[in-house]
Amino acid sequence: MIEACRQRLGELHVRTAETPLFNPVFQLGLEISRQLEKGEITLAALSDAIAELGRDGLAARADRLARLIGPLEEAENLEAFRAAVTASAQVSDFAAFAARWSQPLLHVVFTAHPTFLLTRAEYAAVAAAAVSGTPVVIAPQADRPSPSLADEHDEAMAALTRAGSARDRLHAVVLDVAAAHYPDDWRRFTPCLFRLATWVGYDMDGRTDIGWATSLRFRLDEKARRLALYADTASAVGEAGLADQLRRAGSHAATMAALLAGDTETPAALSAIANQITAPHADTLISLSGAIADLRAAAAALPVDQAQPRLVLAAAMAADGLGMGAIHFRVNAAQLHNAIRRRIDPDGNLDMASGQALLRLRKLLDEVRPLRSNFAALAVESTTAVRQFLAMAAILRHIDADTPIRLLIAECEQPQTVLSALYFAQLFGIDSHVDVSPLFETETALEHGGRFLDALLAEPAYAAHARRRGRVAIQTGFSDAGRFVGQIPAALAIERLQGRLARAMAANGLGDVAALIFNTHGESMGRGAHPADFSNRLAWPLSRWARRQFADRHISIEAEASFQGGDGFLFFGHDALALATLARIAALWPTLADPQDDAFYARTDLSLDYYRMIRRHQRRLFESRPYARAITAFGLGLLPVTGSRRLKRQSDIGSDREANLRQIRAIPHNAVLQQLGYPANLLAGVGTAAGEAREALAALL
Repeated sequence: MIEACRQRLGELHVRTAETPLFNPVFQLGLEISRQLEKGEITLAALSDAIAELGRDGLAARADRLARLIGPLEEAENLEAFRAAVTASAQVSDFAAFAARWSQPLLHVVFTAHPTFLLTRAEYAAVAAAAVSGTPVVIAPQADRPSPSLADEHDEAMAALTRAGSARDRLHAVVLDVAAAHYPDDWRRFTPCLFRLATWVGYDMDGRTDIGWATSLRFRLDEKARRLALYADTASAVGEAGLADQLRRAGSHAATMAALLAGDTETPAALSAIANQITAPHADTLISLSGAIADLRAAAAALPVDQAQPRLVLAAAMAADGLGMGAIHFRVNAAQLHNAIRRRIDPDGNLDMASGQALLRLRKLLDEVRPLRSNFAALAVESTTAVRQFLAMAAILRHIDADTPIRLLIAECEQPQTVLSALYFAQLFGIDSHVDVSPLFETETALEHGGRFLDALLAEPAYAAHARRRGRVAIQTGFSDAGRFVGQIPAALAIERLQGRLARAMAANGLGDVAALIFNTHGESMGRGAHPADFSNRLAWPLSRWARRQFADRHISIEAEASFQGGDGFLFFGHDALALATLARIAALWPTLADPQDDAFYARTDLSLDYYRMIRRHQRRLFESRPYARAITAFGLGLLPVTGSRRLKRQSDIGSDREANLRQIRAIPHNAVLQQLGYPANLLAGVGTAAGEAREALAALL
């Protein structure tokens, strides 16, 4: 039936040459409906044809995944990685070798709110087919239940589990090579090729459905899962005593997590829960420093084959702590402003962007004295931002005292917002374990980001924070930025912002700390990813030009990128895929640092004008009423459910659907454009902006 329909569609398409308004797809649909009415085909046959087309689509996705990160054979990937590590050992002394393989190549963050184009079973089928090379054996499923936050968290944990296991296998190779080349020193070495993190369950930007109890419960659940994995590994390497301690600690963490799944609202119930979580207990474990020291001590006295697996376990503990990975809390700048106004503007008359606000914040930071918080404070606090700081303090005090926490500030446009976050971090005594990271995504933030960074890094309180943490952390959002100014202008603006960060760090005496740049993007062109290959996927958000700005100033970079729920998690949807993904990143990473002479950056008379013209075109488009109507006319009905978050920010739920497109979340906005045709979002203005410089721009390309 499918082949007959394809043949007929081809015949109908020929008629468009005679009648341009003729619609061959509509005509084919009409003919199929008539065949149904006459009984020439059945609904069952039509259903089977649709299922077959669906399997073809899933098979195409599996083939593309295999091409992107292939080869997928585990032995081949491990052997190629071993060859690269061995080559580095042959030209390095121990200090240089250790420095290279103990600094993360990439921080990998598993983010949520995917479009969930496929069901969980379909994703699993695609992953299995990509690895095996066999046909997809599942039919597309009609039942697509709305994914809950718990579903998203489970998927993130599965991805983190596979990523952690793949990293362990690569660490084992590095330690093998180190043992062979540096027999007297290798036991002192702790590899760290990748750091892993997630924000699922901790992202409060524009949503109010995640309570403090949810975040603490998730973190305790992650702790229980991780301790179980550590215990299994400890048992396998012959550390029975450690395995027993870790299992008991994991069981205790799971019990505490179950408490937070119940009633946390009534005072009596909350008091009982708080007493159990905070009470001294023989199985409470909030730091792995002792376990890591014991493993290293044991390895020092054992032969290579027994020392190596113990050091692999110690490296995993050092990287991830008492969780599946690090966690990223996220709040909105407006939420922070609401919280800080109580301290500096009780009458509500102060402009947060003003110099007066800056002076008051400086005074607050000079005078701040840490407070000791408790669960009662969490229960009575009404502001979202302060609750997040209280939750972070509770995690560091009662769950995991070692692993740093990232605080991402969405829609951050002024230094005062970052200083407000620093004040609360110091107020609750967690500033030594929290990296405050502004997110540059709005048009204003991208336009004035350079001045923002110059002003922020010149603030003594922020400079002290950066030195205390060893890094200046920022986040760039490709999806929202692409929505506000267009994807091409956004990518160029972000690249320029990264260069401005390098100059600002050098100018303000912060060249001795690292630049942690978290580029959040998705898996589609409409979210800043690159469709060509994995090399471009890595180079696109942090280009060679941007890297060179830091290298020229001798500033180290900690690169961080997101793998978005759904398609992004698919890279870690199978053990072999996870290993291939990390091995491919490790193989490609040295090439990203290569210097590159590119006329695009030299001919700024052309490239900057071109950028500004495309941006101007995109701004007119974004503000156009017909454009907004085109995006919202279908009521987002073209999409599967976009995760557990609402399609609009919760403060905008009651607003009219013709409201400004800034109120619609980036994911449905960009996904609708992908369905309707990506030229409007991605390519609009490219030809117009060229103008009379078309030949010169073509030469640059």
